[in-house]
Amino acid sequence: MTGISLDDLYKDMERAIKNRNTGRRIEMDSLIEEVKPPAFARFIFDKTQEFFPERNYNRAIKPPTDYFGDKFNILSESIEDPFLHITSAADGAAKPMEQHIKLEQTTVKGLLNISDTKEANKNHINEAVAQDAKMKIIDSKCAEVLGKLEGSGK
Repeated sequence: MTGISLDDLYKDMERAIKNRNTGRRIEMDSLIEEVKPPAFARFIFDKTQEFFPERNYNRAIKPPTDYFGDKFNILSESIEDPFLHITSAADGAAKPMEQHIKLEQTTVKGLLNISDTKEANKNHINEAVAQDAKMKIIDSKCAEVLGKLEGSGK
């Protein structure tokens, strides 16, 4: 990140700490001014890695959960039921991949880019649902019904 060797960084950090005349307290701004922001950021990053080598990202990266909004219940039961059936099948198809992702995110070494990981997780779940046999049948039947509905409006 900075091109500074870690040995030099720690020596500079120790020197900066020793040269402060503030007794038992070190002001962060003074320390950062002495060693410069990139070196301080590297020091914090390295200490974080040292003390917390593994991270659990399950609180930061969650799978999508909502299919429908508040207006869903204005639909008749005969229209709601197929939607609920489809979402239940999709949940069943997604669940193994979601569990796999959750397990992987429990013990991550290093840092993740949250937004890239969320997108990758979403793609993995989408692929798992698209490849599910039950979902393929549902998709085919829905396309057939939609085609008939669109054809009847012409």
